[in-house]
Amino acid sequence: MKNLFKVALLFLMLTVFNLQAQDYSPLIYGNTSLFQFEGQSEFESRIEALQEEPGFISDYRGDAIKLLQAWNDDPTMECKPHNVATWAGPKYVKGLPPNSTPNTYYFFNKANEPIIFQPLKEVGETWTMYTYANGNYIEATISHKENLSFLELSDSVKTISLQLKNSSGTELSNPLNNIIYRVSKHYGLIQLTSFLDFPSAIAAANLVGLTVPKKGMQLITSREIFNFDIGDEFHYDSLFQSHYHVLHQSKTINIVTGIYRSANTDTVIYTFDQLKETRQWNAETSELTHYYSRENVQEKYTLSTSQLYPAQANLNTEPSIRNVSYWLTLFSDNVRLKWNTDGGMLYKQSDNDPTCWELDSYGSISFYSYLEGCGLSSDSMHYWNSAFDYGYKRLVYFKKGEQQWGDPLILSTTTKKESASLTLFPNPLKQGEILHVESDHFRAIHCTIFNSQGIQVYKSQNDTSVEYIDLKELEPGLYIVQLVNDKNEMLTSKLLIK
Repeated sequence: MKNLFKVALLFLMLTVFNLQAQDYSPLIYGNTSLFQFEGQSEFESRIEALQEEPGFISDYRGDAIKLLQAWNDDPTMECKPHNVATWAGPKYVKGLPPNSTPNTYYFFNKANEPIIFQPLKEVGETWTMYTYANGNYIEATISHKENLSFLELSDSVKTISLQLKNSSGTELSNPLNNIIYRVSKHYGLIQLTSFLDFPSAIAAANLVGLTVPKKGMQLITSREIFNFDIGDEFHYDSLFQSHYHVLHQSKTINIVTGIYRSANTDTVIYTFDQLKETRQWNAETSELTHYYSRENVQEKYTLSTSQLYPAQANLNTEPSIRNVSYWLTLFSDNVRLKWNTDGGMLYKQSDNDPTCWELDSYGSISFYSYLEGCGLSSDSMHYWNSAFDYGYKRLVYFKKGEQQWGDPLILSTTTKKESASLTLFPNPLKQGEILHVESDHFRAIHCTIFNSQGIQVYKSQNDTSVEYIDLKELEPGLYIVQLVNDKNEMLTSKLLIK
């Protein structure tokens, strides 16, 4: 009897869940939907994410849910949060009797006028979707109900057609008569226009991504971007010019030496053995400074937090990067910029108050690119009204397991120890011979050898004194031998193998 009761209870729960999941709800709570907007220009055509904010806000019609988006489509010089109001309006209401019609959803435009959805109506049934002040109204009709495929999903989809009518019910000619909306039984709206600008908005927005289930384009998280293993190696070339006087140029090599993951794996901390060489040149004094460093550095990432950036869902294959699935461009989270296409001016969020937009006549723009599994691939900063890049960081080489790309950096041949000298013998070296190393006033503990293309071909395994090296596996050619001491100072010399 007890087992029979459990089975009945399970059936009831599944039935209730099934009914709740199959109600053609315009938006599915707990999901994030990404829509591709049609447009005539680069700035009009865009991808934006729409989320429901947890919790409810007050509305006499029923349960009101605030909507969030990743970008404000209308930047102005007025102060306002970048996520209010969204292109879908500030909120939507799930209507509840007695103040509203059952199975009705209310969206709102800029004037806070209701836009009514009744997706549970059947084919041929109509309702008044929107009413103008002069009595004209937009009639919505469920014109089709069919199985459609989208985002590798297949579901029952209702098509809603619009028709403008006057107060007497006579059909009127209007561009919006060609607009259709589509709502899926399980996954919500898959085609719509901007509710915020309704009824004047006629450009379609099509669903291109869902987070539940994970289909199509996604909100990128650290989990998709960073996936390092011990031994992975990343080489960066950097340039920064400050105040047009001081130029900083550096080469950085990061080698993953440690990984810490929290118990729930939401947080990961990577430890890198970082070798860095920096040249600093002062244009006013012509002073050149050259220094090295070697240290352990750590970087921390939260894996499950979505990275909400404008246009972040635009993923595409970068042909110059081999064996990776996408190259992703993100904008800085603390400097948000947007063109005002009417005036051709650039606006940004204020540094002091992120809810305020201000004209950015001479400010800088930062663009960040991330490579799947490899982290930061480029960081470029420049003035928007100038083609001069005054700061960048570029990934020029990486090694992940068996995968390699680019050319590894070779750090400078100079050393701080002016009295140090390096002797390699025999040099030239016959193939198969042992190379002997002597370094006066320089106790080398680490050796790396590169071929003429800059590819690393040898690396000492232990941090011990380097006196001789077995190079019988190397082919004839020209090589660079690089030694490092316990102070991270370096000596290099050329080696010829015959």
